[in-house]
Amino acid sequence: MAISETDRLQMFSGLQKSVGETVANTLMEHLPPGGWYDVARTGDFDRIETRIDKLEARLDDRIDKLEIRFDKLEARIDNLEARLDDRIDKLAQKIDTNTRWMIGISLSYGIGILGALVTFMVATLN
Repeated sequence: MAISETDRLQMFSGLQKSVGETVANTLMEHLPPGGWYDVARTGDFDRIETRIDKLEARLDDRIDKLEIRFDKLEARIDNLEARLDDRIDKLAQKIDTNTRWMIGISLSYGIGILGALVTFMVATLN
């Protein structure tokens, strides 16, 4: 139960009358300002420390599990990256092959058209 300031003042007045001002002052100085309910004991700190230790252990366990999950995820990403790199390399090879074919076909057409043009010009000049 919390003691009000009025209650403290009445107690101080009663103590002054009963035991004298010096003893009353000494007794009042030893009382906590908000009452004994607000004073923490060693056992309270021990219980809090135990709870914090348990919480820390649970957090460490969760962090360990998250690290394992992140490691698995990283491995999956690395695997996916390797597969994508392989597909990109194969696609680049196909593009190179198609480009060579297109250049070859274009040169063949060019040579064919040039041959036809030369033949036409020789035929027209004769």
